Amino acid sequence: MKIKSFIFLCILVIYTSIYLMINMGYYEYANYKKKELTEEQIKKFENDVKNGYYIDITSYIENNDDFSRKDKSFLLKTSEFVSNSAKKCVAEMFKMLNNIIEN
Repeated sequence: MKIKSFIFLCILVIYTSIYLMINMGYYEYANYKKKELTEEQIKKFENDVKNGYYIDITSYIENNDDFSRKDKSFLLKTSEFVSNSAKKCVAEMFKMLNNIIEN
């Protein structure tokens, strides 16, 4: 029983952390940074068109996600595992609560 309560506590802490990150604006800030880069690329594109330069789409696309290093790949897989596990545990908790309410 102690193992189940420890796992439940860990999942609750992870869920609360993610919830707080989203509500405290981390997610919006990350999207804002992506938008800012996009607006910079649009301005660069407009200037290149105005000046008559050769336009190639690859010069305007920035891909900052480089998971070629093993540690980043490991962290990505770990993050996906934790995310999937948290989703399953939350679904199971709601099923258990549903059973308690129905009985």
